[in-house]
This record gives sequence, C-alpha cells and structure tokens, in this order.
Amino acid sequence: MDHVSEVIPAQISSVKSSQELFDDEQRERVNKFFALIRVGWGAAKFNSQFGDAQDVQHTKRFYARRILQYTPAKLAEAVEMAVDLRAGGDADFLFPDVAKILGLIGKDWESKRLHKPYDPNAVLPDLGEGRLLPWPEDNRSREEIVAEMRSWFA
Repeated sequence: MDHVSEVIPAQISSVKSSQELFDDEQRERVNKFFALIRVGWGAAKFNSQFGDAQDVQHTKRFYARRILQYTPAKLAEAVEMAVDLRAGGDADFLFPDVAKILGLIGKDWESKRLHKPYDPNAVLPDLGEGRLLPWPEDNRSREEIVAEMRSWFA
C-alpha cells in the first residue's frame, strides 16, 4: 500500500496543471457545474463527498474533459434531474456523484420520473361490495369470470 501512496502523487504532479490544459472559458464551465452541484446538495454533503479544496481541484481535473463535452444547459438539466431523483428518495443520489450526474445526460429520465409503481387497485375495476377480484363465492363459473376479465382488456 505504501507504493500506491507514492505513485499516485507522482502521477498527479506529472500531469500538466489545469492552467495549461484548459482555457479560461472551459475552467469557468467546469467551475459552474461544480457550483450547481454544491447548491443542489448543500455545502455539507458537497464537502463530505469531495473533501478539501485540493480534492475538489483533482476531481474537477479528472472530470473536466467529460464535463466539457456537454453544453451548460445539458449540465444544468442533469444536475436538476439528479436533485429531483434525490428528493424522490433515490439512494444513488443521496450524495453528489459526478459520474452518475453525467450519466443522466441523454437518457430518458423524464419517463422514469413520470413512472408510477404498479397499483392493481387502479387497474382492476371494482366488482361491487368493495371487492376487486372475483372470488369463488361469486357463484359464477370459471368461464364467466374469465370472460369478464378478458372484456376488461379488450
């Protein structure tokens, strides 16, 4: 494990600084994306996920090329979707995760947001007396019950 702790800082220091890799406009786009994440989750969750300023800087450098592939509008939409999913109780978005947020771009999450869990009470008609399904005490033949159920879906 000692070798890993020596190799990683060496690799990070060998990479050109972000000043050399990206122009001012690109750095501004990446910073705005991370600012949206900070606003969406709050400072406490943001800081607990990304750590100190140096960790945030490393994370920005790591994801910058992927972030810059998308327009600012798409990035803002992805953050908004992730916040909505978090508000809906999605455990994947309890803490900000850049890879998962970027993964939302281009997917049909609107239909997922509109999806409602299956509720048989909403689908099957009421057969009277508060019963939803025909039970044997109906005194009807099996064929009559099946015929009636088929008529519901015809």
